[in-house]
Amino acid sequence: MTWNPAIGLPEAIALATIFIIAALWLAWHGAREASASVRRQLFPLRSCGVLALAVLWLNPGRWLDESASARRDWLVLLDRSASMKSGHDENATRWETATRLAERLRTASGARGDVKVHPFSAQLEDDAPATAALQPDGAGTDLARALTGALDQRALPLAGLIVISDGRQTSRAKLDDLALRARGRGVPIHAIPLGGAWGSRDLVLTALPRRVMAFRGQPVKISAQLENRGLGAIRPTVILAGADGKEIARQDAQLEDGARASVVFDLADVPENGGDYTLRTAPWPGEQVPANNADTVHVKVLTTKTRVLLLEGAPYWDSKFLAQLLRQQSAIEILTVHRLNEERYFRVEAGSGKSAEPLASPDSVFPDSAEGLARYDLIVFGKGADGFLTPARIAALTGFVRDQGGAVMFARGKPYAGKFAPLEALEPVEWGAEMSGGFHLVPLADQGAGLFGAALPGAEDRVWATLPLLEDAHQVARLKPFARVLAEGQPEEKKTRVPLLIARRFGRGMVATVNADGLWRWDFRPEVREQGAVYQQFWVQLMQWCATFSEFLPGQDFAVRFTEPTAEAGQPVRAIVAYRGAGKPEPVLKIMRDGQPFGEAAATALPGGGDIGREWAAVVTTDQPGRYQVRVADRAQPDTLEGEATLTVAAPPAEADDLRPDGESLATLARGSGGEIFTPADVDKLAASLWKTDTTAARAKPRWEPLWPRWWIAALIASVFGAEWWLRRREGLL
Repeated sequence: MTWNPAIGLPEAIALATIFIIAALWLAWHGAREASASVRRQLFPLRSCGVLALAVLWLNPGRWLDESASARRDWLVLLDRSASMKSGHDENATRWETATRLAERLRTASGARGDVKVHPFSAQLEDDAPATAALQPDGAGTDLARALTGALDQRALPLAGLIVISDGRQTSRAKLDDLALRARGRGVPIHAIPLGGAWGSRDLVLTALPRRVMAFRGQPVKISAQLENRGLGAIRPTVILAGADGKEIARQDAQLEDGARASVVFDLADVPENGGDYTLRTAPWPGEQVPANNADTVHVKVLTTKTRVLLLEGAPYWDSKFLAQLLRQQSAIEILTVHRLNEERYFRVEAGSGKSAEPLASPDSVFPDSAEGLARYDLIVFGKGADGFLTPARIAALTGFVRDQGGAVMFARGKPYAGKFAPLEALEPVEWGAEMSGGFHLVPLADQGAGLFGAALPGAEDRVWATLPLLEDAHQVARLKPFARVLAEGQPEEKKTRVPLLIARRFGRGMVATVNADGLWRWDFRPEVREQGAVYQQFWVQLMQWCATFSEFLPGQDFAVRFTEPTAEAGQPVRAIVAYRGAGKPEPVLKIMRDGQPFGEAAATALPGGGDIGREWAAVVTTDQPGRYQVRVADRAQPDTLEGEATLTVAAPPAEADDLRPDGESLATLARGSGGEIFTPADVDKLAASLWKTDTTAARAKPRWEPLWPRWWIAALIASVFGAEWWLRRREGLL
């Protein structure tokens, strides 16, 4: 027995004590005219009645936990979709394993509740007394719908749910919300994932990158990486096909078990409108996941030239060779300014017919505003950058990169001597001490972002080790946020490496640094020329990569991007349009589907912004699967299209599209609901623990059962006070 007064127990006891003392005093005082023998009879009766009332005031009783005796069933949700036909291990399919586990759990039914098995595929099905009659032939898997049906089908809460599945789903519903809902109801969800070892034998083909920028008339490299997972030594053939599906070229690749290899296709003739190219390889015998044996690359051909401004404050062989190289490129329009001293500058413009034009100062060349810098796509600094820059020009340069999507490259390492604080905020690194000795350039394959292994030879290519050493590198004290190292420098006699090529996204544009000098030697020695003009490839591809890495394409004022690159049919996706030109345009999105006109979408101006960096938003919704290309036109010039973004609208997934298990989804579901993950070997442990402890947080709330609603208590109190009343009436005290 316990006490449950209407107020706190200490306060209730204090009030009861006061009540008892007052009542007894009044009782004694009220019987002062009676004889002593009568008082001795009245006082005990009043005392008993008052004490009984005080006890009732403290509300004695007990808490009853009805859930301790209630029957609570466990439901086993048995996945019978078609993916369960796949192997769980070498000896059994997922379905054979699942039915065996379900029957083992069914035997755990007892006095506390039953274990009932409900199959599901696209929805929850009725209880299946015998699973032997079922077949794994469900056309889809909707675990979320099955869980919702299990949680909603009963008025009383369940003891819990057990999901036996491979986790593979054809619906895209998020399980996190369902897990929280189950947790709130006190229904833990345990999961037994199946097929964990399946899919370990796989040949994976990945296009790197999936979007290639090319200039008109330039050859294009399309690359793919192959990965061998558990297939032994193999020699697959990779086929490159055009948009029409016809084979263009093929290559063989040798892969050991667990190894990766790259294949590169050179396309000499690319249509001016670009297009999609498919890389594919046939499923290898024994492969379990053929769905990832193909990938698509979109080639975008740029018809505008890359506009480059090259500024050199300490001319040397590096700057001379680089300027001559860039003037020879038909896709590059370059203006170079060389500073010989504080009073002597030379300006050279490609195509001007003049070898050099003397200038008294760089004022007529380097713009003082971001609008003036908008004439260029890429600003290249050599040494002595501080001789060209003032605080106003650095502010304009920062706006050029951050707001207008421009690119800046420091092509000869640290661009100034000592410290130059106004420019340091724009650089991708914080510089350390100068280093002595030579360095080999070592590309990083996993950081190339479409540069090494695509536009340039891959990291594993032996050409990099044969090139002459670079020099004049500096230590890097710290990388700035969003900076990534694309290549490192390896000293000949040291194991430590130093970042040599660093790129950093800065607002809408980017900044890159080549932390070395001496690249001109790559093109100077005859033996290096035999390696395929690496010097020319490196600089041309690096500069075009920088110019196209920003949000805006070279020579274009509009840019467009999707907030999500993939979507489901009918799902609205937001497109963001940016503008860096002059005037007040009215952008319209032109939508193409698989190369054919599909429609238009109006753009609405976003709040904020000025003449530079204005943005609009549009919502694109498509009901048909396919690849959609979106370009931007000003309503005043509807035929001039700029920018490009691609949206892939996937068809609803079919059960057989991808048979790989998804144990992580089941783990997320179990953790979120307060359940656990069990392996098939732990099924006996799970069965034995089902009713050991009541894990349901949503069990019925304990119910208070007071002692006073008993007839005999009321009769006892009534008899005590009734006897006192009778005695007082008899003695004439009323």
